Amino acid sequence: MVDTRFIDLRSIPDDVRYRVFDYLWNVKRVGSRGLGISPALANMVKNRKRRVTDSLLKRMLELLTHEEYAELVEGVTTVKVDPNTFIKILASAVADPELKPILVEFVKNRLTAEIFAEMTRYTATKQDLEEFREWLNRQVRIREKSPEVSEGISRDTASKHWKYLNDLLAYLGYSFTLSRVEDLKDELIDEFGYAKARHMLKAFRKFVKVVIRKKNRTLASQILEVVKVPKDKSKELPLMQRIILGYEKAPTIDEIRSVANAIANIGAKVAFIMLAETGLRPVEIFNLTMEQVDLSNRVIRPLHLSRTKRAYISFISKPLHRFIAEKYLPWREWFLEQYKHAVNNIGRDVEKWRNKFIPLSEDHIRAEIRLAMERTGIRFELYKLRRFFISWMLMRKTPGEIVAVFTGQTSLAQVETILRHYFGGSIEKLREFYDENAPKILVET
Repeated sequence: MVDTRFIDLRSIPDDVRYRVFDYLWNVKRVGSRGLGISPALANMVKNRKRRVTDSLLKRMLELLTHEEYAELVEGVTTVKVDPNTFIKILASAVADPELKPILVEFVKNRLTAEIFAEMTRYTATKQDLEEFREWLNRQVRIREKSPEVSEGISRDTASKHWKYLNDLLAYLGYSFTLSRVEDLKDELIDEFGYAKARHMLKAFRKFVKVVIRKKNRTLASQILEVVKVPKDKSKELPLMQRIILGYEKAPTIDEIRSVANAIANIGAKVAFIMLAETGLRPVEIFNLTMEQVDLSNRVIRPLHLSRTKRAYISFISKPLHRFIAEKYLPWREWFLEQYKHAVNNIGRDVEKWRNKFIPLSEDHIRAEIRLAMERTGIRFELYKLRRFFISWMLMRKTPGEIVAVFTGQTSLAQVETILRHYFGGSIEKLREFYDENAPKILVET
């Protein structure tokens, strides 16, 4: 759908506003509820007795596809072209002094989030790992040549750096962006425990200094600024215990709502709200498939299993479920149709991509959320939404065992025991408990 952040709504004349309204009302059959206005106001706009305000215009434009916007507002009809023709058009535009500024402005306005994500991407190559391995070996030789001097590193330290760096890069898929590693510390502590997280982050910082800094000093400095080795001994405690003892701070529900309202991309908005309302880990939300989300029963079954963590079951709140049904699912169908050829052209598995509940890349989601945070002036790592959910539930006197069920901090066998003890083994009763106690980011009107 259309991103209205960079559109000067005031410059759009009344005749165009009415044209968009008529198209949505008569062609796409969007009712007053879908437009967010009363039936009486919709009737007055339809009969030209009321002007289309900027707020209503913004809502209407967000319901249009880019092709519909181009035709209704900009007076341009879009056409489909094959990749080779598209490349030729771009090359021609770059070479043409009259077209180049138009191309730059178009890309800046339409692709801000995607560009931001890719600008800070780094992909670790085989050569990078070989270079790091050689550096480790040199440091070992320096230490063994002069053991009485503190220069170099021991063979044991080199072995640990190599092992834990490979573990971390494999965990990240050997490719990452700056936004991806911003909350890496908390994620690794939650996933692998305090001790291993320290080893992984120490090795990663060495890799950044030795390898990445040579290729991109700016990116290396940015990574080192946000990726720190944990030193707080309280991090050795389980997350829920740290929250109970007051060692962890979380954003407020008002801050979260402000950021959610500012997220323009509907897919990223749903991901953000789900993180806050479920307490699940970002990787669990970003990787959800259609089979793992039962919309008819509002049940989420992430089935994220690792050696240390499990996510068993969570739920979708009633307001979010309504938003998904009315706004997200139509947007998702449009998005899949719009980008299926592009996904196929870059060699990705189209069916696997289509099966994702939120078919956006993790980097794209994070970039959209970061843009919203910059607009509101509210900044926090996504992992803090997990802290927020746990804190919220504990403040409502929710037993820790039940919070553990929602947030995947207990085994499947324990989940079954807890369900029987508190809810007679009924998922429906657990959902009722969730509805009564879990935070709701979307405010019902």
